[in-house]
Amino acid sequence: MTTLESGAVRWKPTEDVSWLACRAAVELDAIARGQNNIALKFVDRLANELSQLGTSARPSYSQAFLIDPVTEAALYRAVGELGSQVKIRTVEELLREGREIANDLKALSSPSSGRHRKKIDQLKTFCLALSEQLLALEEPYLDLAQHAQTEG
Repeated sequence: MTTLESGAVRWKPTEDVSWLACRAAVELDAIARGQNNIALKFVDRLANELSQLGTSARPSYSQAFLIDPVTEAALYRAVGELGSQVKIRTVEELLREGREIANDLKALSSPSSGRHRKKIDQLKTFCLALSEQLLALEEPYLDLAQHAQTEG
């Protein structure tokens, strides 16, 4: 019996993460250009989604079963765009990195945060890459699922 068969539930975003990531990148770009009075509502919403990666009501289950393959691949590629020195070898490490990025995004929204241009640019790069990768990976996946339904 697999983890999923025994009751664990995969993380499913409550919002369109590719759209949120794109909108968050726009907000981060505005901040980078000096528009400090902008509300970072999409940055906050993306951070909330990312902070839920790999979570389950049953914490004893492996996180590898708690993220869908499309999100996993997109997140891995987007994290790779950051040029991080961290070598990600497991799903758990990938999810930990995703949650750290979520914390960085949340910190930017804090009124007391010191907004550093380099960090803003890194997060914008991540958001754009995540949006792009999710869109690129979702379309073929959706086409295959649709094709399978018409065959059956």
